[in-house]
This record gives sequence, C-alpha cells and structure tokens, in this order.
Amino acid sequence: MSNCRIIPERSAFFKLKKIKQTAILRDLKEDIILVLNNRVDLICWRKKKVSRALKRGGKGSSFKNSK
Repeated sequence: MSNCRIIPERSAFFKLKKIKQTAILRDLKEDIILVLNNRVDLICWRKKKVSRALKRGGKGSSFKNSK
C-alpha cells in the first residue's frame, strides 16, 4: 500500500470512473479508499482484478466487462 487516495462521498462515482481509467492506462498499482455513506471501502487496483474490485465497490456494473 504505497499509494492511497481518499475519494469524498459527494464526488466518489465520478472520480472513481476517472481514476479507474487512469490506473489502467498507466498500469498503476495503488489502493483507493472510497468513502460512501459514512463507510470506508478499500478498493485495490491490481492488474486483471479491476472488475472484481469495482464490483466490490457496489457501482461497478458499468465497468464489469472492461479489461
């Protein structure tokens, strides 16, 4: 967990979308902390595990088929 990002609740989905694209394009390995409904969910970005992480985030259905 060398890199972490905290995403505020009000802009979480938009930033999650942008960070997901950036992370894949640059092949980053970083942990993203998503804050929703006063709960903190840790979304781990790892190569070939992004769809699973997004599903865990609860709003990843639109990204599910992405590689």
